[in-house]
Amino acid sequence: TLTELNLSHNRLGDAGAELLAQALTKHNRTLVTLNLGGNDMTDSAVVNLAEMLEFNTSLRALGLQENRISDRGVALLANVLKQK
Repeated sequence: TLTELNLSHNRLGDAGAELLAQALTKHNRTLVTLNLGGNDMTDSAVVNLAEMLEFNTSLRALGLQENRISDRGVALLANVLKQK
């Protein structure tokens, strides 16, 4: 069973993050740690990841270092996590 996934520095960008978020919303029941650092993601990716976090109950650690996420994106994630 997959519990940890490191996709750092894979040039996912916003489009890749959107596809990954969609997959994790529908099909993830075991992933606990996800590292997406260094993937040139912006606040657009954060919107999709935040939506995924509303439904995903297993993920406990999300690495987003070295991306282009603004304070607005961080605030969006914080609001979703605060509601959990």
